[in-house]
This record gives sequence, structure tokens and C-alpha cells, in this order.
Amino acid sequence: MPPLSQEEMLELTKIYSIMGLLQPEKPLITVRPFREVHHSVTRAALIGGGRIPVPGECTLAHGGVLFLDELPEMSRRVLELLNENLPPHDYPEWKEWVFSHKEIPLKKDDILHPHEILETIQVVTDGDAIITTDVGQHQMWCAQYYHFSRPGQFIPSGGFGTMGFGLGAAMGAAVGNPGKVVVQCTGDGCFRMNCHELATLEHYHIPVITVIFNNGTLGMVRQWQHLIYHEHYSQTTLDRGPDFVKLAQAYGLKGKRVANRAEMEQALQEALSCGCGYVIDCQVDMDEMVRPMVPGGGRITQFLVD
Repeated sequence: MPPLSQEEMLELTKIYSIMGLLQPEKPLITVRPFREVHHSVTRAALIGGGRIPVPGECTLAHGGVLFLDELPEMSRRVLELLNENLPPHDYPEWKEWVFSHKEIPLKKDDILHPHEILETIQVVTDGDAIITTDVGQHQMWCAQYYHFSRPGQFIPSGGFGTMGFGLGAAMGAAVGNPGKVVVQCTGDGCFRMNCHELATLEHYHIPVITVIFNNGTLGMVRQWQHLIYHEHYSQTTLDRGPDFVKLAQAYGLKGKRVANRAEMEQALQEALSCGCGYVIDCQVDMDEMVRPMVPGGGRITQFLVD
């Protein structure tokens, strides 16, 4: 491999700098590509000369400064370099197999289904809402049925699997994006983990809309018990309080319980117009499931649909 030019080394340093900014440890990254470059970025370097820290700003080895607004162009360049060195693939057999499967029709009747909740949010907000989630079936339904169109629009806890994550994340998203609609999607199990933070919503007048997929159970666990453990249900039924609408009112917020799509749309319109925190308690059937589902230890091709 021929040695890199000074310009290529500079470009490589920038790319590594971007990658380093995504790492949580300290120092964020140390790069020695060919001994010519020694680059170490620490969190202290982000402060730069006593100024207020600017996320995504760092000093490079060549003395320049890299800002986050360079990320799109640098990311594009990374993809270009990869495409130049990777052989093209088409996978016609895979495409034929995928498109041979018919789309499963979604239920539409007089009760409320998860896809209808998310379709309503999509339509009423023009698909512009920022969505945060906790963990469980509602998280999977959000990924399946809400059509995200930009980075940072979907904020789950990822692989951490954190019940109670959604409300705090929603407050941060709302404060950081004034004027944007922020919807916390959660389950009735997850919401119990952090519902006391409704007090924070009220105190700081943060207009987060909380949508509870209330199926009266720990839905993801129940789904496993139903599909894999032969309907041996244990410790998953939540047939007790609180009344989430009254809880919202107790904290000085507004709320409404909905049981069909028309009621969901009406409640969401009211939530958008009230300008404060709002809780929508959506009544969902206990046996609604996420499909398809890959069982534990199974391959991605070994998914369950029934």
C-alpha cells in the first residue's frame, strides 16, 4: 500500500476524530496511523480556551478545529471510500424470497390497536414528532409503525433495556428542541418506574405528551410466556392501580383514557393544544403481540409469527 499524502492523512485524522467523539471513555481516542500522526482527544480538550464546552468541537493534531456540522460531509466521504473498495452485490435470490411474502393485513375494528395509536400520532403531527420509549412491546411497535425521517427522532434506551428511560429522555428532548412535539411512548409497566417525574413536567412546564400502551400486563414477558412457555403465565398481570388519568391530574397535568382510534385522535389534538404535559391512557388488548419475534438463542431466520 503506497504511503498516504499529507491531505489524505489530514482527512483520515478527521474521520478518526469523529469516531472518537462517539466513544464514552477518556481519552476518547488515540490514533497513530503511520507514526506521522499522534492524536489524542480528551474531554478537557472539548472546552478549549476557557469557553463554554461545545459538544462535537475538538482540536486536531494539525491545529485545526472540527465541528459537528462537518459530520454529514465526512460521513459521506467514509461511505464513498468504502464503496470504492467493496465489490458490488445484488442478492437477487434474497430479494425474490423477501418479496414473495405477502404483507400481513393490520386489524381495523372498533377497538384500539398499537399500530393505530402510532398511525394517529404520525398523521396528527405530520410525522414530525420526536418519539422516546421505555422498553417492551411498545418500543418494538414504535420501530415498526412510526415512520422516522431524520436522525435523533427516535430515542429508545437501545441495548441498555431501561424501563423508566422514556420520560426523562422526553423531557431532555423537549427542552433541547423547543417548539418540537415530543411524545413519550410507554407501557403501563414501564410508566410505573418513573411516573413521579410528572412533577418535573408540571414544575418546569415541559409539554411532553405521554402515550401509555395500557394492556394490563408486562406485555413482552407475557408474549414469551404465551409463545414459548406454553401459556404458563406468572408475575406479569398488572390488574391494579394506579388510574393514570387521575395520577396526571394529581400532578396538575391533564389526561384522558381512550379505547378507539377516534378517541385517540381527539385526545392527541387536545394534548397538542393544551401546551402542558398530557397523559393519554390507551386501552390495548392484553394479547396484542409483536410480530415477527425471534426466540432466545434463535437465528434471525427462525422467527415466530403466531
